Amino acid sequence: MDSFEIVITPDAEADLLEIRDYIAYTLLVPDAALDYIRAIRREIEKLRLFMMEKTIRLRRLASSVDPDYAEWRRLGICDRLTLITSETPAL
Repeated sequence: MDSFEIVITPDAEADLLEIRDYIAYTLLVPDAALDYIRAIRREIEKLRLFMMEKTIRLRRLASSVDPDYAEWRRLGICDRLTLITSETPAL
């Protein structure tokens, strides 16, 4: 089965630490800081699982529309789907 890895960039990790530190040391609520960061990480995991599910569905759809799709995947020609968002710059 395919899996997805959500990469947290160094800048994003620094932002998480800044949020944690603000809540823990400025607001003086360290338990809330830990809970907040854990909640963010749980949401990231949900995103990974969501993407796995959607990719499986898209591959099934692609296979039903194009009978050669499964063969292309087997040969390594088409082994990834690209997610395009509205923020993707036009080429």
